[in-house]
Amino acid sequence: MTMLKEEWVSQREELESYLEIVSGIGIVLLDSVLNIQDCNQGFTRMFQLQRKPFGLPVTNFLILVDDDLKYAEELKLSCSHQSGVHGTVYCRAVKTKNGCLLFCERIILTGSRAIEQIGAINNELINLQRESVKKNLLLEKLKRELNERITELEATLARVKQLEEKYRLVVENAAEAIVIAQDGLLKYVNPMAVKILGYSEKVLTSMPFVELLHTEDREKVFEAHSRVMRGEENQSIHEFRVVALDGTIRWADSHAVIIPWDGKPATLNFIIDITDRKQAEDARHHYEKLQGVLEMAGAICHEMNQPMQIISGYSEMLLKNISENDPIHTKLDTINKQIIRMGTITRKLMNIKKYETQDYAGFCRIININGSSGEDIE
Repeated sequence: MTMLKEEWVSQREELESYLEIVSGIGIVLLDSVLNIQDCNQGFTRMFQLQRKPFGLPVTNFLILVDDDLKYAEELKLSCSHQSGVHGTVYCRAVKTKNGCLLFCERIILTGSRAIEQIGAINNELINLQRESVKKNLLLEKLKRELNERITELEATLARVKQLEEKYRLVVENAAEAIVIAQDGLLKYVNPMAVKILGYSEKVLTSMPFVELLHTEDREKVFEAHSRVMRGEENQSIHEFRVVALDGTIRWADSHAVIIPWDGKPATLNFIIDITDRKQAEDARHHYEKLQGVLEMAGAICHEMNQPMQIISGYSEMLLKNISENDPIHTKLDTINKQIIRMGTITRKLMNIKKYETQDYAGFCRIININGSSGEDIE
């Protein structure tokens, strides 16, 4: 009932205007003694009046007595001779506080076939008007529903705009580089990608992205990009290199998914700068290698020192007991010098501070004892 009341209030002015001016139904407000208090234009047209008959008895137009009023039932009233209209009016009466409302729904004229035809046309017109009212009410309902739908869509668009703004802020402030690649070019780069590579956004989005890759990693990255574009799988590329504007090498990991971009497939790439991690890993590997070298060098020096001391002691004793002119003296002196040289080598092995290698015989690399210990062997 509340909704019906609200609907009545919202449509009240339109309905009042329709009932007063347009409607073919004659509506008459009567007082307790059946005098006319007011009427609509439908009633004046029905009896061909020039103005509203305020205060006149309704019996001037309809043959009616109080006993004839059976409320909520259809009444069949004849037109009075005084009205100048010959016919029968079908009415319904609604009781009011001080009288009643009389709804003259249709009139059947008598006297000639032409008058009957006019009555039929008038009744048809009334039916058409009723249908028109129904359609107008339906159109108003559809209009309200359409306005409600438009309001909902506007609210949805506003929410979408808010979400787009949030996503834009997330992407532009992300700690990882985010790029969109299509047809061999970068179509979008976020501020972090600009920061890592050093190029401006305009330059990055106008150059083939393969030019940013280290020459040794181009094939690996391009193959992964092609697989994603074929829809085979989402691709993660681990430890590839890019070349920044200043020529520095940056290490990166990337994960890519396929997305639509301007009506065509493209890849959305999330790239993490792992240069610091890579350098830390290299330092750790270098340290582990150095530790291995130091441990091996310590073991070798420990095992060699005692035999070398014995050989050195015996060679010095023999040199003291043999004449310098003896051919054996020269050989013993050479042995003693080599023992001293071996002692120098073991000392350098014990003093290794960094891991450094050098080419050996063109087919392998060996520890550079001089470079690793900071001393030269004579």
